[in-house]
Parts: sequence; structure tokens; C-alpha cells
Amino acid sequence: MSEIEVFSRFLPINTLKGQFLSEVVRQARVVSVSKGTMLFKRGKILADHFYLLEGEVDLINNEFGVEKVKSGEERARRALNAQSPTVVSAVAKTHVRYVTINAEFLATQIALANKPAESAVKPMESHESSEAGIEVGELSDSNDWMACLLQSPLFSRIPWAQLQELFSRFESLEVKAGDRLIKEGALGDYFYVLAEGSALVFDRAGSVKVELKEGSYFGEEALISEARRNASVIMLTDGVVKRLGADDFLALVRQSVIQYVDRDTLEAQRKPVKYLDVRLPIEFRAGHVEGSINVPLSRLRDSLQDLASANLYAISDEAGPRADIAAYLLCQAGFEAVVLKGAAEYCAASEVS
Repeated sequence: MSEIEVFSRFLPINTLKGQFLSEVVRQARVVSVSKGTMLFKRGKILADHFYLLEGEVDLINNEFGVEKVKSGEERARRALNAQSPTVVSAVAKTHVRYVTINAEFLATQIALANKPAESAVKPMESHESSEAGIEVGELSDSNDWMACLLQSPLFSRIPWAQLQELFSRFESLEVKAGDRLIKEGALGDYFYVLAEGSALVFDRAGSVKVELKEGSYFGEEALISEARRNASVIMLTDGVVKRLGADDFLALVRQSVIQYVDRDTLEAQRKPVKYLDVRLPIEFRAGHVEGSINVPLSRLRDSLQDLASANLYAISDEAGPRADIAAYLLCQAGFEAVVLKGAAEYCAASEVS
């Protein structure tokens, strides 16, 4: 059996063909280990998917429950590590051969394979309207909005099986010029993608005025923060929007993107960890994790250029919902970010001058 045939057994790699499948095979790394070797530990943030080629592996959860995975069986078609951080440890019960594939690279190849051939993928742009409530992102090709979402660093973090469920939950809505999609002051109810037409984001104070084009997406920050909308969105033309309900967004997107980890898990990471506190300076001075950097949430987007992609950013949960928004924004921008749970245990007061 050729390498191409072997890799075609795995999900979602089996959706790829031709050059896209060849690229994944070329990038993959095959590893052989002896019986008793731990492939990965529970609680690890892994950039790669692990697939079993030969042998048998035990997946052990935090209650010492064991799921046995044997090569050639149906379970072995899926990645051993379905989530990051991992929720199980993987131990080789026999001599094992497995393959690792970078998760973001795989998601990119799947997105490219599903993109219309004549469309060029453009960088995603974002427009800030406020600290929370309306965040607008530009997708590269409104004719294939699903493939475009997969291009964003944010959606590439979601397991493929979950993405399929996610896309099935979107509903299509035909709208007319003048229709109000979002009302300032209302509670968040939907995440939106503008598939056809154009719209305008504005607020009563006149400080926000952004025109949305086909392929823009918006509305997720109010869902994450549970804050009220701080701007309105009205259609400028007739069009079509795709929308995802708040419950589905929180269950399928938020829980996959925003990860909560303790300090022991962070200290076990090989990637450099930087602690970030997004509260106001007066809150920060009252107590913070030693060595953390204070960047208030309202200034976070403007500070992205000062952050290093080589780091893992751990955001203090002392900020409450603001920490969740910060983690979301960093992941959306392509950084690795998690929320440090129980940060109060490691806080020390600063000297106040």
C-alpha cells in the first residue's frame, strides 16, 4: 500500500486529493516507539495531530478510564488527540508506528482544496469598533464563506468533525436594504457572516462607522463577553447573511478556541510562556501574577505588533470575561493563547507610588 493510500484512511485527510494530499504526506513525520512509550501526556497543548499507523495504544483519561485504539480499526482513522490541551494520555501497548501532522497546516490544505480555483486567498483584515460587542473580520472569498472561515487562525483550531457540525448549524437569511441585523444595546444573539451585499456598522455617538463588504464576519465578541452590543449593523443593500445562534457558537467555537489551564500545565510546556494581564492599571497594581505584563483589553489590538508568535500567552483569569475576549482576540490574530485559571493564587501586590 502506498503512502497516499495509507494517509487516505485518516479523517479528515480522506477529503483531500491530488496536490493537497501530497503536500500533507510530504509534511507528515513518521515515528516508531517501543512498548510502554508515552506518545503524549494529558494536559498538553499540541500543535500536531497524532495518527496511529501500526500497533495498539491506550488512551487514559483523568479518571484512569482506558480507550484502546488498534491500527486498522475504525477508531484509528481519527486523530488520537482530538482536543488541545489533551484530555487523555497516550501509551503504546505494543511496538507502535504513528504519524504527526501539523493541525494548522492540515486545516489550511483542506480550506485550499475547497476554495474555488480562480480565487486568490487574501490576508484577513480586522476593524476595531470598541472593546467588546462588534468585531469585524474580512474573509477572502465570499463565494465560499466556509472555506474562508477555515483560512482564519481562529477556525483552524477547531477539530474537523466539530467544524462539520458547526457549518451545519448556520442558517441562511435573505435580507433587504435597511434591515437591522444588530441593534446597539441589545444582548448578543448571533454570529454573522455577510455572504452577499453590504452593510454599515455605526453607533449613536458617531465614533464608529465601518462599511461591511461581502465576506465580512461580525458579532462574536458580545457572545463571548455576554456584554450588550455597542453598535448597530444595518444592511445598505439587499443581500444574504449566514448566522449562527449564540448557544451553538459558544458550544462549538468558544469552547474549542478558549482553553483554561492551570500553572502546572503551563510550566510543563516547551514553548516560552508569557503571562498577560488585561485589567486596568489600577486593578493590576492591586495584585497580579509575578512577571506578568499589563496590557488593558482596550489597548490589546494596538499592541499585537509587540507580541512574539514564538510565545504562548497565558492570560490571568482575574480579568473575568475580559480574559476570555483577550484569548479569543489573540487566537484570532494567530497567536497561541490560553486563560490561566486560579491566577489569584499566584498574585502579589505591587508597590503603589
